[in-house]
Amino acid sequence: NKHQHTMNSIFAQLFLDIQQRIAAECPDIKWIDQDLGQDQSDMRPPVAYPAVLIDFPQADFDCLGGTAQSAEFTVQLKLLLDSWASASSVSPNREEALQAYELEEKLISALHGWHPDYCRKLIRSSVASENRNDINLRIRTITFTTAAEFYPPAPDTATATAQPEISIG
Repeated sequence: NKHQHTMNSIFAQLFLDIQQRIAAECPDIKWIDQDLGQDQSDMRPPVAYPAVLIDFPQADFDCLGGTAQSAEFTVQLKLLLDSWASASSVSPNREEALQAYELEEKLISALHGWHPDYCRKLIRSSVASENRNDINLRIRTITFTTAAEFYPPAPDTATATAQPEISIG
């Protein structure tokens, strides 16, 4: 799963790779963006639906020695849905109403177990619902966990602190 890295930040690169993966595997998703709290406003976000918002809300780092670190972090996707068809047992639109779960499953299938070459597999860890009746949105939050290791170059100590030459003679 080799591809060109264009960003220095693992979060920026992973955002781009997830965005590309969703676009390729889930063409029914009409809008894929960073989660900047668009769903927290009192106004409906001006995006095409269904939409996915991507965020990395938590990362925990450990030292591997020197400047190297390992990190475990979460990838959070919010699936924003604007379909309000009834799924009641007497509704003629029940199958249409349940398509949201089908779309969610496609999204999970596209990412669960997938990984770019610089981190471990994304593993689904939770799913939660939120109804924003005030702006006619249903939000399904899907959380994945993954991990990566970082090996930044060591600081150049020769230029950081000049060492005087010592001669013994």
